[in-house]
Parts: sequence; C-alpha cells; structure tokens
Amino acid sequence: MNKHDLGQLPKLPKLPHWDVSNVYPSLDSIELQRATKACAKQISALEKVLDQYAINKSSKTKQSPMALRKTLAEYLERMNALMTLYVTAVTYLRTFVTTDSFNATARRMTSELEPLGVRITNIETRFCEWAGGLGDALEAMLKQGKQDVVQEHTFYLREAAAHAKHLMSKAEESLAAELSLSGVNAWSKLQGTLVSQLAVEFEHDGQRDKISMPALINIQQHDPDLEVRRNAYELELATWDTVKEPLAAAMNGVKGTVNTLSRRRGYKSPLHAATLAKRFGIKGLANNKLFVCGTRIRFWPCFSTFPSRPALETNKLFFVKS
Repeated sequence: MNKHDLGQLPKLPKLPHWDVSNVYPSLDSIELQRATKACAKQISALEKVLDQYAINKSSKTKQSPMALRKTLAEYLERMNALMTLYVTAVTYLRTFVTTDSFNATARRMTSELEPLGVRITNIETRFCEWAGGLGDALEAMLKQGKQDVVQEHTFYLREAAAHAKHLMSKAEESLAAELSLSGVNAWSKLQGTLVSQLAVEFEHDGQRDKISMPALINIQQHDPDLEVRRNAYELELATWDTVKEPLAAAMNGVKGTVNTLSRRRGYKSPLHAATLAKRFGIKGLANNKLFVCGTRIRFWPCFSTFPSRPALETNKLFFVKS
C-alpha cells in the first residue's frame, strides 16, 4: 500500500476544540434550524423590496431625494440584518468543517446553506447595478451630511456604485453565481478535503506513525531538532507530488474561473480585480520587495539559512528588485 493515502487517520488523544455552543447549541439544534429558515425568509422579503422599488440596472424610475434616502435606508437595514444572520450561521458551520473535514453532517449542512448565499449575491449585484446608475443623485445625497443609516454607509454606497462598471449583464452575473457552487466552490472544497485528509507515515522520537499533513507541517516548522525539521520538509514536498494531478485540476478550475470572469467583467487582469476587491492599489503592491505566487504562504522551515533553488522553484517564490 502506498504510504501516502487518504485512509482514516488513527485515533489521537483528545485535543482541545472550539466551544461554539454560545452561538448555537449544536448542529442539530432547533435554534440553527430556525436561523436557516429565518435567513431564507429574509432573503425573499428583500427580493420583494428590490422589485417594489425597481432596484435594477434597467430601472427608469426617478425618486425624489427624500424617497431615495428612504429606499436606501430600508435596503441597508434589511441587508445588515440578513448578513448578520447568514454569516453567523455559515461561520458556525465552518468552525466544524475547517477543523474536521470528516464531519459529514457539517459539510452537508454547509452545502445546503450555500444556495442562500447565491441569492444574496444576486441581490447585491442588482443593488450595485442600480447604485451605479444613480450617478450624481447619490453623491449629492451623501454630501447632505444627515446623521442616519445612509450616511453611516457612505463608503459602502460609493464602493457599490463604483463596482457597477465591472459587472456583466444581470443574466450572466446570476449564472456565474449559480455555477460557482458546482464550479469554483466545488474545486476549492476538493482541494481542502484532499489536503486535510491526506495522511503520511513519519518517524518521530523513535516511533513511526501515520499523521496528517497539518501535523507534519507543524513538526517541520516547530520541532527543535534540525534533522527532524528537514525530514518533515522533504517528506511534505514528496507527498504533494503524489497528489499533484487532483491539486492541479483544482487549481486550474479555480484560477480558470477567475481569469474568465476577470476578463468578462472588464478588469485589466485577475490581479487588478483582486487588488480592487481588497481595496489595495497595484502601485502599493509593486512597492513590496517580495511577491509570493500560489495558494499557500508559509514561513520557510529553519533547517538551513535559506532554501535551495529547487525549493524556490517548487514553491514559486520570486524576488523583485526595488
């Protein structure tokens, strides 16, 4: 049998776990079920509000400054309440999935909740399209300086309006959001599950055990013995090579989607889209001395002064002259 396999890891001593019972009592709790149902109900109500006020790109409805402010206030208050509920539920489920990818119940419940996230994305897209079409009316209203929920969200509203110029058509954005579940999101889950469940045999303190990749990386980074760190590092690189095909497929699936959508949305490059999303300018990025390309950034193991050139090439680390 290959020493690098996806078999169930051996039972380990009981480790500390996050206590998230203050959020919801348990995965099967009535409180979590009620929150999920409330989330779906609030989404439906917000969709009706968008229809009621004709919030979409093609809207020809002109509202008075007072009516516009009222419309924005209602949207913001409803969206804030919805996002508080949805993000709390999603984050709660992810505390289980990200720490135990074998938890089938948490994974199933996460997948059941994610379609609600698609509907929220579609709502935000409609709002951004509409906000972008308000033009000077939005800016004039924000400059009034009234102390209300609209004024508190000045930054968000201006950013939403600016984001409108990088949106595809409503049908295309809706399709991209729906396909994300079976596309980029599924590829990302595959990568996470594969890496978290990958087990390797490693000899440590005279005992050879099967351990997870995160455990191997912890040894590589923190063990006081130089040779142990070196062996762990070399085993890590060799192990990634055994699953390079599915990892490459996952990366291509994710990055291919990013490249396509960035181009269709009119960004100069995926990097341009990413820096705008993170509110970080290209010029600021160019001033950095170090660029790291890839999906994982870690400190180098301290078994030598610096990694060899093959290691640099494997991890795609590039230096840029100042």
